[in-house]
Amino acid sequence: MAATAPHASSRAAGQDAERAGSDRELELRQLALVDRIIGLEAEVARLTIIAQRPRAHEVARVHELEAELHSIYESRVWHTAVRLQRPLKSIRRLLSR
Repeated sequence: MAATAPHASSRAAGQDAERAGSDRELELRQLALVDRIIGLEAEVARLTIIAQRPRAHEVARVHELEAELHSIYESRVWHTAVRLQRPLKSIRRLLSR
């Protein structure tokens, strides 16, 4: 049996240590990237929710317009116009035949 030279085994140990360090750095980099992806996905979800939420001034404007429309429907002018249109529609139908 031939004995191995001491410097050959120390060289192999050094290469193993380098590979282990390189593997460890790669794992840490992958973990950092995964963490970054998870953070970005959470940010996208948060911004999506915010974008879909109506803004307060828009909601207030919708309520104003609904109130204005309601007051138009309740007005005397609206009711008079509706009453006048009924006979006009009947006359229009009779004339179109």
